[in-house]
Amino acid sequence: NKIDNVLSTNSPKIYGSDSDHVLDRLTFQERVETSLRMTTRVFNRHSPINAISIGLISVFGIGLVEGYTTLTPKKSSLLEWSRFRFVYRYALAQVIPSVIWGTQPATVIAANINFDLRNVVETNKLPPYKCLRMGILGALRGAISGSILLAQILSLTTVLQDAQNSFSKKIYNGKEPPLENTYLKTKAQKEFDSSGVVIRFAGKESDVTAYSMMKMGRRKIWPIYEDPENDVVKSLVREYGTVGGQEKSDIAILPIYWQVPGGQYGKAESWRGMFV
Repeated sequence: NKIDNVLSTNSPKIYGSDSDHVLDRLTFQERVETSLRMTTRVFNRHSPINAISIGLISVFGIGLVEGYTTLTPKKSSLLEWSRFRFVYRYALAQVIPSVIWGTQPATVIAANINFDLRNVVETNKLPPYKCLRMGILGALRGAISGSILLAQILSLTTVLQDAQNSFSKKIYNGKEPPLENTYLKTKAQKEFDSSGVVIRFAGKESDVTAYSMMKMGRRKIWPIYEDPENDVVKSLVREYGTVGGQEKSDIAILPIYWQVPGGQYGKAESWRGMFV
């Protein structure tokens, strides 16, 4: 009787339809998990992430050498915490300015951390061999940060876009498992059902599945379809899995169903990666 009441055309939508604007109805957990899935695949596959990390470490390492060079000569100078702290802060302060071949003055950094200015020598007052060293280190730091590092950061945007497109394609093909937090129950759901999500074997197409999802919401039903190219299946993904529904975008952001080829329901590979 409860199910009949929910599916009755005269009854209110207990779960509601997500078709109006799916992004507005995303929970915080769903937003986080969707982002984590895409970014994790970026880290696993490639990418500029490794090159960016190496570039940042290189820039920071060069900054450490520069900071040490600006210190007044002293035996075991880095064994003193204050001097080590200055070298560390100097290197850290050079990371962002390096993008435009800039350098933060050593005296400014020393004053900012209350380091004795007598222990720091301005670049133009260094001995010639140290001035030459500072020039080479600064140029090397700028080259790494201003060209290699910046290029990798820009390419990261392309990689992230590719990851989003790949994620969307897997959703359309029915090979992206449901989000783990998608089926957290609301108060209304707890009153209606205590058995969890309904897995429906829908074959090639099923109007009843689409209607049930409209009445009860995408969180309640997880369909199993055979043909991802079927217009009904594509329409379902666009309606409930994309940003804004049918008319706004073709980029899918929410897994809606799982695909199993006809006659292969008993094969283990048909369900590999699938969980609820």
